Amino acid sequence: MANTKAIPIQAKSKPFKLNFPAQFFGPFEHRASPPAFGQAVVYFGAMAKTKVVVVRAANYALDELRPSLEKAFSLLGGIEGFIPRGAKVFVKVNLLPPPSPPERAIITHPVFAEAFLSLLKEITPHIVVGDDVHEARSFDVGGYQKMCQRLGVELLNLRERGFTEVKLNGGVLKSVYIAKALLEADVVVNLPKLKTHALTTFTGAIKNFYGVIPTGLRTRLHGEHPKPEEFAQVLVDIFSVARPALTVMDGVVAMEGPGPANGNPRPLGLILAGADAVAVDAVAQAIIGLEPLRVWTTYHAHARGLGTGNLGEIEVVGESLEAVKVKDFRLPPAAGEMVGRVPSPITRWAT
Repeated sequence: MANTKAIPIQAKSKPFKLNFPAQFFGPFEHRASPPAFGQAVVYFGAMAKTKVVVVRAANYALDELRPSLEKAFSLLGGIEGFIPRGAKVFVKVNLLPPPSPPERAIITHPVFAEAFLSLLKEITPHIVVGDDVHEARSFDVGGYQKMCQRLGVELLNLRERGFTEVKLNGGVLKSVYIAKALLEADVVVNLPKLKTHALTTFTGAIKNFYGVIPTGLRTRLHGEHPKPEEFAQVLVDIFSVARPALTVMDGVVAMEGPGPANGNPRPLGLILAGADAVAVDAVAQAIIGLEPLRVWTTYHAHARGLGTGNLGEIEVVGESLEAVKVKDFRLPPAAGEMVGRVPSPITRWAT
């Protein structure tokens, strides 16, 4: 990287104790800390842009979605550049407790997932689709049970295989329990839904991995970290372990208003994809009228070097960003307060 200057960014750190009864959540084990990601830095100078694809898909019909996904992967250089043949793949979808019918735009639409999984099956038979759900009927209401049976793909409630404690470096949490299914996979793929969120303003690629920790722990962390910025750092801590190789976002019908469960469906007719999940979130946020680095999850993931939230460092291919921007997308009522400030040293170079 020529003619660049690196400036360290110090992450906040706050002690966190995991003192809950393990039997409440399922089987657990402990593992050593993952390799440190190194010191997050901000670079000034020429950098290669990360690519995010935006393609159109008018509806949730397989014959509409498959060609759109094929086009997206072609623009990214081919799906096999992300997923080797025969690899063990964990696919994280976004599910919520019932009632969460797909037509309400609460979950990753099962036909969207089916279109992706049908392409993935051409590369590998070793696929696990998962989320940690309190009620197993979430899979039935969402349409996932029948879809996965039809494709011959394993559908897993993550608590059934258990969780492993992973030590963390920096951020808010010192350790967190992560689904074994994710940790044991060769490749992690992220299939989030484009939605608003009453606390974090936006939920997409980063926040989707909140579902790979136990349900009880999710409830606890919400209570212990009620402020938007601090909770965003918790989400980024968890995301730092997941590190998906590929993110494919369902923006065919998004959710606007008071998400993630009580908003309204908003047809956008879009699919977003890329290797950098932070960049995918950033482009999605720009489409619906947000400034990415004023969304706490994007800001902290960017600051910690987990991806880029700076639109100037992102190459949008397929549809242009200007062509797909939505001017009247309805954000959560307090979005202006929740997005909050961006410290001026970051604002100067990143917005």
